[in-house]
Amino acid sequence: MASKLKVENWDVLDWRQQPRRPFKRSFLPFDPDAVESSGGVAKVAKRRRSLGIESIEDPAGEDTTVPPLQNFRDLKDTLPEWLLQALQNQPPSPLQAQLLPIVLAGSNAVAVASDIPAGQEALSYLVMAAMQAGDQHKLSEEEPGPIALVLTATQDSAASVATCAMGLLRSSGRGGKTLRAVNLSGGGSRADKLREMTSCGSHIVIGTPKRIHDLASKYQVCLLRVTLLVLDGVDRMRSLDHLPEIRDLATWTRPERQTLLLSRAWGPELQELASELCLPGGEPAGPQRLEATGVAEFSMSLNRNDIGDVGVTHLAEGLKKQRALNSQFEGKQLACVVELDLSCNPVRDQGAQALANAAMACLGSDSVRFEALWGVEEVFLWDTGITDRGRDALQGAVASRATLAMEAALALRKSDELIEKVRVKRRRRPKALQVHGLELKDPIAEQLRSDADTELQVPMVTALGVLELS
Repeated sequence: MASKLKVENWDVLDWRQQPRRPFKRSFLPFDPDAVESSGGVAKVAKRRRSLGIESIEDPAGEDTTVPPLQNFRDLKDTLPEWLLQALQNQPPSPLQAQLLPIVLAGSNAVAVASDIPAGQEALSYLVMAAMQAGDQHKLSEEEPGPIALVLTATQDSAASVATCAMGLLRSSGRGGKTLRAVNLSGGGSRADKLREMTSCGSHIVIGTPKRIHDLASKYQVCLLRVTLLVLDGVDRMRSLDHLPEIRDLATWTRPERQTLLLSRAWGPELQELASELCLPGGEPAGPQRLEATGVAEFSMSLNRNDIGDVGVTHLAEGLKKQRALNSQFEGKQLACVVELDLSCNPVRDQGAQALANAAMACLGSDSVRFEALWGVEEVFLWDTGITDRGRDALQGAVASRATLAMEAALALRKSDELIEKVRVKRRRRPKALQVHGLELKDPIAEQLRSDADTELQVPMVTALGVLELS
């Protein structure tokens, strides 16, 4: 039977047209009192230091980061019993104690630990892989796996991760669904590995970037259901020149996936890679592809995912980084999230403020000159916990973006150079910000937004005649 999930050519994969089902990303609901109930900021910080964790760089602030685990039973209300039993014979390592609750909360994360061999902290992400795989609909020939893709630098690391995964999943059948992990690198022929995968795929696939890239580029492995991407030992992958394959593989997996990077060292190149891979809804495409296709726009739906203020703050920070990265490419425009649906989530005023700040990150002369994308244009916030304080912050963002849109519209009408830039160089036509679901009531800002959008839609008379913006 033909697969419903298929792509004719990876080079022209358009995620806006690719069918896919929603997935649950957050299994550990945000608890605003978690730090306080664990003894306060000072006590939690002291526990982190005792674990050897030097710093936490959290866009929402270290005081909102989930406290480290004391033991795996701390997750008794989150993990199924079979998974807790698989973990009970060992205490969490220092890295697992802090990283696992962050990952289970649905966040992207980067962990740097200089003295830990690649593959030795696999539980930090395999638990989340099991949770996502267990929550999603079953694998089939029409919708094959994997759900989680784990990339390692070497075959030995892949073997270590696979051993850990198979041990963890051994009793998964007790939860009603038997989960499988397959190592596609290492011993055995390629044919044997693919037979082990079966026509339905595997829930977790492990391998080196070059091996997975080779199989995927030949359509022998389908990556369209991957919702968790892990790079374990990304510093070693860089030294082995695997970054081109990693970037390709990232574009071949769902843009709204969760991403986790583990590294023994850090630096500007890896930081840039992390920014690309962790952009919410963004596709890390290179400048050459942009030359041919222009701007890729994404709609990102995260409704009903138990995403609270911490998750939204991380998301907003990613949106700002997305725009900052775009502005570094000398006028070339990268992929961009333009619609964001956070309805039916426990988002409150802190999250609303973060979204407002992200929406206003575009304010500046480069936006009026169409040198960089503006970022998100429509936000859906039905059935959230946002009060007047959060509404006021978003209303301010709406008014600021409306003013910017009108400035851009007027500049566009007065400049043949800008018209040519939009038409020939395919700069994206700007739009103001709309917020749905909160009944924002600022008639002046709304009228300004409407006028600006109308102004930007009409034909423009220039020395060349009439140019229709499309």
